[in-house]
Amino acid sequence: AALKKIEELKANQSPDEKEHVLVEGAGNDEINGIYVRMEEDIGLGDEEVMFIKEPQDDEYCPEYGLYLMNTTWAISPCVDYSNILYSVDVTEEPCASRRHEAPKHGWKTIEAVGPPPTCTWNPSKDKASAAKQKSYVAPNLSDLGKNHKSIADVADGDHDE
Repeated sequence: AALKKIEELKANQSPDEKEHVLVEGAGNDEINGIYVRMEEDIGLGDEEVMFIKEPQDDEYCPEYGLYLMNTTWAISPCVDYSNILYSVDVTEEPCASRRHEAPKHGWKTIEAVGPPPTCTWNPSKDKASAAKQKSYVAPNLSDLGKNHKSIADVADGDHDE
């Protein structure tokens, strides 16, 4: 049932539009590729994070999952998450805002062909454009504590409230 739900969620969306991880350099070539974030409930707990590999049209390989459970990121076949191919332990609890970002380095080969992969996290287009639009202007520190208003400005309705 979970695999059917995954298929439904992946339909009609480009991987570039969604939050994804690019997995490269794994000794097992089937592992390399784009893993897309599953945000819908597919049986995961609140603290778990799941990305599913997007097979290419000409690929006939099993689907793989890249996921965080507790403090361990792992890559496994979707049909058997206990068969961990590559993993990396996150010794310190990741900060909540970056918890969903798979580590780039530190992966170890468990039940697969070496070398282990590197992973590059990429935000969804919506999150990336929102982050670019957020810009903050710092106050001019040389003006700090100085009042540049005249009594005439206040009389004309120029009030800082």
